[in-house]
Amino acid sequence: MDPILEDAYATRVGNWYIAVEVFSDTEEDCLSEDSISREMVLSYLRELKNEYLTTDNYNEVVFKN
Repeated sequence: MDPILEDAYATRVGNWYIAVEVFSDTEEDCLSEDSISREMVLSYLRELKNEYLTTDNYNEVVFKN
C-alpha cells in the first residue's frame, strides 16, 4: 500500500490535522478536566504546535535538541 500523503507535503494545500491522545502509565486520560497533569500536558502540546508551525525544514528539528 502506497503512503496516502506521499506528495502532499510539498504543496501544503488545504487543512491538515494531527490528532494526539495523551495517557498516563495507568492508562488515564491526561487531557481530561480532572487530570492532575492536564495543564502541564496542554502547555507542552501548545509549545509543540508552535514549533511545528514555525519550522520550515523538518529535518533540522532532528538536530535541534
